[in-house]
Amino acid sequence: MASIEKGSKPVFHAPEASTAAHALLVDNESLEVVDTLAGFEALKPEWQALSGSDRHSSVFMEWDWHHAWWQIFASSHDRLHIITLRREQALVAVLPMYRKRSRLSMGPSLHLIGTGEARAEEVATEYGDLLMVAGLDEDTRLRWASCVMQHLVGFSDWYRVNFMCLLNESWILRAARRSEGSLTRIESPAGRRYRARLADGEDAHFERMGASRGRRILRSRKAAEKCGGLTRSSLVETPDGTSHFDELVRLNNERLDSRGKRSSFSAVRFEEFHRELIRRWGDTGRADVICYDIGGATRAAIYCFADGHTCHYYQSGFSLEGANRFMPLTLAHLTEMQHRRNAGYQWYDLMRGTPPSYKEEFGCESEPMWNLSMYRSARARRIHLLFRRYRAWLVRVLADHNITRNA
Repeated sequence: MASIEKGSKPVFHAPEASTAAHALLVDNESLEVVDTLAGFEALKPEWQALSGSDRHSSVFMEWDWHHAWWQIFASSHDRLHIITLRREQALVAVLPMYRKRSRLSMGPSLHLIGTGEARAEEVATEYGDLLMVAGLDEDTRLRWASCVMQHLVGFSDWYRVNFMCLLNESWILRAARRSEGSLTRIESPAGRRYRARLADGEDAHFERMGASRGRRILRSRKAAEKCGGLTRSSLVETPDGTSHFDELVRLNNERLDSRGKRSSFSAVRFEEFHRELIRRWGDTGRADVICYDIGGATRAAIYCFADGHTCHYYQSGFSLEGANRFMPLTLAHLTEMQHRRNAGYQWYDLMRGTPPSYKEEFGCESEPMWNLSMYRSARARRIHLLFRRYRAWLVRVLADHNITRNA
C-alpha cells in the first residue's frame, strides 16, 4: 500500500504533485493507495459503512459491485489503484480505480473499477464519484476531491485518466474543473440521466406524460384487466429466484432478436456478473428481478437495483405476443413505480439515455452526464484523438464489409 501522509516522505509520486496533494491534507489525514486484492477485500466493512452513510452514494458505488466486477472482468495485466483518504486512521473517502493497459494504446490508462470492459459486455457502472463519509461541509468535500485530483496529476505511470458517466455535480468533476496546472482535460456529453419523481403520486405523473400517452396506457390497462389483470412476482419473494432471472434473459433475448440486435446477456461475462450480484444481493432487495404476468403468461420482466430512496431500472424484456395490445413493459414500469411509491421511494431512475429517448415518454426529469478524460500532455491528447478517429474510420470500413466489432 503506497501512501502520502502529512509530514512523511511521499511514495510513488512525482515530488511536485506530492507536495500539492500534501498541502491539502491536515495533520490527522492521509492519502493511501490500495493496490492488492487482499487490501481491496480488507476494505469491505469500512467501505460498506461509507456507502450506508453517504447520501450521495448509489448502488453502483458499493463494494460488492466493484469487487464482483474485478473478479469477473479484470485481466492479468490490470492493476488495482484504489485511492483512500483516512482521518485518524478511519476510512473517510474512497475512489475505486485501476490501471489498464490496452494492446493498441500509448501506455497504461486509469479507469474507475466497473468501466473499461469491451462494449459488448459493458455493465454500465454509472454515477461514479468519490465516496465520502456523512456530515461533511462542502469545503471539506471539495478539498478532499482536489487532493485526489492532485494525486492523479502527479502520478507518472499512465498517460490518460478516464471517468465515464459522471453526474454534473459529482465531486470529481467539480474538482477537475477548478484544478489549476493539471492534466489536459476533455469533457464530452454522455447522454442524460432520466428520473421519474414518485412522491407526488401517480395522477401527477400521468399529467407529466401527457394526455395522449395517458389514454393509450389506460386502454392497455383495461385490456389486461379483461384477461385477469397484471400480477407482480418478485425474485426476492420467491424461493427459486433464479427462475426470474432466467425469464428476464429469455424475454430480453426475444425482444432484441426481433430487432436484429444482440442481447447484453449473450455476453458470457455480463451474465456471470449479474448472476453473481443476484447471489450476493438477491435476498436483501438491493437487486431484484420482477416478472409481470397477464392471462397466466409472463409478459414482461424488469431488473432493478435499490438504494436509499431510489429504485434504479437496469434491464428488461417483454413478450412480443400481445405487445401492441397490452404495452407490457410500459404497464410493468408503471406498476413497479406504484409499488415503490407505496414503499416510500422518492425516485424511479431509468438511468442514462441519449436524446431523443423513449425514457422521455415517462414524464422524467433529466440532467446531463459527462465523460471526463485527462491526459498527461497536450501531445498525448492529440495522439489519442487521432487514434480514436482512425479507429472510427476502421470500424466504418469493416462495417461496409459486414464485419462488426466486439469492443
